Amino acid sequence: MDFWVINCGNTFTEFAFCENGKLGEVEKVATAAFLSGAALVPPMPEAPLAVATVVPEVKKVLADYPCEVFYIDSENTSKIINYSLMNNHTTIGMDRIANVVSLVRLGATPGLVVDCGTAITFEGLDAERHFKGGAIIPGRKLMRKSLNIGTKQLPEIALSESLRTSLGLDTATSIEYGIDNTLIGGVVRIIELIKKERNFDCQVYAVGGDRKIFLDNIPDLIDGGDNFTLEGIKFAYEFHRGVKNG
Repeated sequence: MDFWVINCGNTFTEFAFCENGKLGEVEKVATAAFLSGAALVPPMPEAPLAVATVVPEVKKVLADYPCEVFYIDSENTSKIINYSLMNNHTTIGMDRIANVVSLVRLGATPGLVVDCGTAITFEGLDAERHFKGGAIIPGRKLMRKSLNIGTKQLPEIALSESLRTSLGLDTATSIEYGIDNTLIGGVVRIIELIKKERNFDCQVYAVGGDRKIFLDNIPDLIDGGDNFTLEGIKFAYEFHRGVKNG
């Protein structure tokens, strides 16, 4: 069974063709370009789509797609993940569901995923595959943007590849120092709280396009790799179609 796997985030959309059970080369386009029609996702060949998206407009863009479109959600993954502890499992983001499905794919339960993107999300499973809840906070880019929008003079500065460890000596480096160190500390704190509240110790995977600075500065984080979420989408669709996952 061959199909496309798509993960559409707020900033970027990633897609890959799954052929003979394996993901091919992953391509990335700006989500804005995809939504406007400037970037064709997916390209040929026409084949079923397995999709996770946090952008509601995507369903409109794909409404007339000629093949099956599978959107990962809590209903069609209920035989993989137990959502009984959640107050309203229908509101869980598709990307977060794909991440916990990927924990199952790896046999990494109990486990916790920290997805570092526009937002930073935390989602965990216990050993019995119960979705244990999590947390959502703004990511580094969004924090920078909010300072720029909410003030009259603060600039929106670029993301830095490494953590600044000394106080800022001008406005830009002060923003960099403040935001990045705050988020590193916040991620550490939330991981501690989740483990304590849910009473389990577990491996913690860092995924997402902005994960490197967190991997470099938080001990014991495991690099989930570039395709962690895509592999979760793939696994969920294959399970849905009754394909044995290797």
